[in-house]
Amino acid sequence: MTDEALPGVGVVLIMVMTRFLESCREAIANDEMDAPGAYTPPTQAEISASEEALEIEFPDDFLRFHAECDGHHLPFWEVLTLSGSARAGTHIVAVNRRFRRKAPDGVGLPEHLVAFHDDGTMNLHCFDTSERDEDGEYEIVCWDHESEEDDEPAVWGDSFAEWLEDQVEEFE
Repeated sequence: MTDEALPGVGVVLIMVMTRFLESCREAIANDEMDAPGAYTPPTQAEISASEEALEIEFPDDFLRFHAECDGHHLPFWEVLTLSGSARAGTHIVAVNRRFRRKAPDGVGLPEHLVAFHDDGTMNLHCFDTSERDEDGEYEIVCWDHESEEDDEPAVWGDSFAEWLEDQVEEFE
C-alpha cells in the first residue's frame, strides 16, 4: 500500500514499523524466534469481510501494519490476522466471535471492543469502537478475560501506532 492509499498513515507509524522490523530481524538472527513463513497481505475483500463481520472500519495504521510487516512478529507476540480463513484460530473474526460468546473464567467481550492482539494470557488488546477520533483512530484498551461485567478495560494508547511503539519499546 502507498501513502496515497492510506492518507492518515503518519510518519510515526513508519518509524515504529521500521524499529519493529529491525527488532524482529535481530531476534531471528539471535535465534530468539523463527523467521515468518510465507505471508500474503490481506486483500481488500478480506479486509472488507472482516470489517463487515466485526462492524468496524479499521484504522489506516492497522491496515498499513498488515500490508507491510510481512508476517513478522516479536517473540511471544502476534497480531491477529486479517487474511486467510476466518475460522483460523488467529484470525481476527474468529477470535472476536469466540470471546464474545463467553470468555473462559469471565464475561464475554463487549460488542464495542474489537480485539486485534491476544497477549498470550487470553487478555485481549482491542480497539474501543465506542468513539473514534478526528484522525480515524480508536483508543486501545486491554480487556481482561477474568473481568466482571462492569469493569472498565485498561487504556494502553490513543492509537494503534502508539500501542505498537509501546510494544516495540518493551521488547527492546
